[in-house]
Amino acid sequence: MFKKRHKVYLKLNLVSIVFAVVSFISVSFAWFAYSGLVDVKTEVGVKAWYIEFEKNNEVVSNDIVISLSDLYPGMEPLSEVITIKNLGDSDAKLKYTIDYARILDDNKDYYVLSDDYTSDRIEDALSHDYPFHINATLSKTRLNAKETDAEFIVTVSWPLDSGDDKLDSAWGSKAYQFEKKQEEKKKKDSNYIKEPSIKIGFDVSAQQVTDDVDDHDYDFEYGKQVLFDVKNNMICNSLSESCLKTYVIDSDNLIGDKNVSLLPDISSFNLQGSFNDYKSLLDESTSSWNASVRELEAKDILKVISKDINSTLIMTPNISDAILGTVKYGSRADNILAKVGKTNGYISYDNKYKLFNNDNCIWTSTKYNNTSGYAYTSDNNKSKIYGESSNSTCNIIPVIIAQKSNIISD
Repeated sequence: MFKKRHKVYLKLNLVSIVFAVVSFISVSFAWFAYSGLVDVKTEVGVKAWYIEFEKNNEVVSNDIVISLSDLYPGMEPLSEVITIKNLGDSDAKLKYTIDYARILDDNKDYYVLSDDYTSDRIEDALSHDYPFHINATLSKTRLNAKETDAEFIVTVSWPLDSGDDKLDSAWGSKAYQFEKKQEEKKKKDSNYIKEPSIKIGFDVSAQQVTDDVDDHDYDFEYGKQVLFDVKNNMICNSLSESCLKTYVIDSDNLIGDKNVSLLPDISSFNLQGSFNDYKSLLDESTSSWNASVRELEAKDILKVISKDINSTLIMTPNISDAILGTVKYGSRADNILAKVGKTNGYISYDNKYKLFNNDNCIWTSTKYNNTSGYAYTSDNNKSKIYGESSNSTCNIIPVIIAQKSNIISD
């Protein structure tokens, strides 16, 4: 079902050792060597490496600077989209980092990539530490040779009402004063180039697909189906009482990860009960399994749905809808869930995340408030993770912690 790739790469290295392997980004042609199929002689095939970045149908550098001047509460969300094309013969892995970010002109709102401020930390601050929200995402992290394009997307939004009138007013005033100062400088010096309110530098890279431990494991992408026998604790070939249909729910499983998280299909695992009985029912129903299990947590869902930086929204009564934003850094996911529970809100997301939409309610093990737990369900074209009364009856599904070695065949 799944095949190891390591032996193939060892063969490639034997015949490619005397060649320069180019694995960094380039918007011009680069080359690297590969072995072909089986013939290890003096002849070596050559593949083209050609990654192109486009904005508005014009070729641009991979050092992307986002500059925005229109910044105010209630603004229409703005988006910048860079199209990434793989015109070469080899698959590429995509990623991005934030090199720097400046918000208006206060030094404390100027971030530079360093040991203290990692890209994830800067991204988290831009997404959550201001009444406006700046988010970035890649439509895919792997772009196969001559495949459909990928997109790098940056969005900026400022809800009309964030729930903190003082903060909204203070930042609205700061944005106005900043723009006023820029106008005054321009009047004094006609050659002065006005600074934008927000300026962010991204480095979007495309590299050769390798087996580095910190790389995304494409054998275990979110949504991949795995037939897993919970009694024998390994993959299986046909559905049975113990051979369950499961799906990978990790948002970014890495090659270096030893385990993978699998969610059974609702049709393979039919268990219902209240939130208060969640743990006891789950323990009882999986007591005969040899596979390791854990409870499904609300943040498992957030880590997946947060990658949609346009349609995944925090919905709070009497407050403007807000984009969920990135939840990669620190305890951000837990903090958001706690805040949503305190304000009687919920998180809405598109039904494209098939593993986390269902006509029935399905429990997570995460507490919403003193009388409710987090559950998820679907209605028409939208799904939501929300607070359900602890006494309600919903489906209960475990998460299987499977060793990759029990899934990948030699």
